[in-house]
Amino acid sequence: MNFLFRVFIIFLFTYFFGFDNHWWLIVIYPIIVGLIFIDNLLSHFISGFLGIFLAWLILLFQLDVQTNSIISQKVANILFLNNSIVLLSISSSIGGFLGGIGSSFGQSIRKIFIKNLNQDPYLD
Repeated sequence: MNFLFRVFIIFLFTYFFGFDNHWWLIVIYPIIVGLIFIDNLLSHFISGFLGIFLAWLILLFQLDVQTNSIISQKVANILFLNNSIVLLSISSSIGGFLGGIGSSFGQSIRKIFIKNLNQDPYLD
């Protein structure tokens, strides 16, 4: 449940605040989520990846439909891709990797500064 909640929070912040702001702000949202929630690094990476990937995919698809795929088809032809859907998925994957790294970074910062008192300091 914690995993789906993190994906949903990252998705909402990126969807509503990521399109009108600078592109690098999408990394800030997963960092904050990584600082707040406790879980392992792989789970944080996947939740950050999925949250940003889904938000960018939906936003890019909406933009592609509004412009009748004119710009995305021309860019896909320049990059020797088959169609604009491949371009949208590659662009969303790049954003997803940034979100995954950001969420893992937030969790790593949390592990550095906030110690778990019930945990053995030699194991982790």
